[in-house]
Amino acid sequence: LFARLCDEAGIVTTPITGALRLRRRGDLTFGINYGETPVAAPAPADAEFVLGDRSIAAHDLSIWRYARG
Repeated sequence: LFARLCDEAGIVTTPITGALRLRRRGDLTFGINYGETPVAAPAPADAEFVLGDRSIAAHDLSIWRYARG
């Protein structure tokens, strides 16, 4: 329901499942994997990783920012 409402309102969402949690602080996005298996970071192709990388290991995190253009 919420995904459909956001879509109708023109709000961009990032679908996530399982044990992955995302947090934004300024221009940084934190991807925190609380699960038992690695997950892919839902970062854009041109993201700059400050910590970690596109594969977030079990019980680990990655931090990225959007590329500055």
